Amino acid sequence: MFLWAVDRREEAMAHLQAMLELNPNDNQGVRCLLAMWLLELRRLDALGALLKQYRDDAMIEMVWANALWTFLTKGPEAAARRCFRKAVERNPHVMFLLLEKHAPELPTGYITVGGEDEAASLLHHLLPVLGQHDDIGQWFAQETRALISKPLPDGPPAPTRGWRPH
Repeated sequence: MFLWAVDRREEAMAHLQAMLELNPNDNQGVRCLLAMWLLELRRLDALGALLKQYRDDAMIEMVWANALWTFLTKGPEAAARRCFRKAVERNPHVMFLLLEKHAPELPTGYITVGGEDEAASLLHHLLPVLGQHDDIGQWFAQETRALISKPLPDGPPAPTRGWRPH
């Protein structure tokens, strides 16, 4: 993360890729950070290979990376829309946090699957992607408008207890 922060991005990604080679089960979640970085740099071939390697991964970053990768590679049609909705369903707090007037604080410590802290952690990585790439940001806004044109519930959902992949 330090290498990424000091703009040594190729080196940062090489470290993550080496970590995945040493630990392909990735109990550290390195794949999630790598997916966000590949998306930010628009390395679609490498991102596609990573998503294929972790095909059934329900980690929030992987679900969102898949939705945006699908949009970028297949266009804004039905497949991308389905992936977007699946990502929203994975943690609806993401939409609630996006509608707030300020960016969420990056959580420290434990992250709750399905919780607001998980959504805030995702947005910490996703907002640079949305802001940097106009086509992604516009599509994301369009899909969000389509979702919120339906009445919203009174508040964000309760966090999921335990792991429940979709």
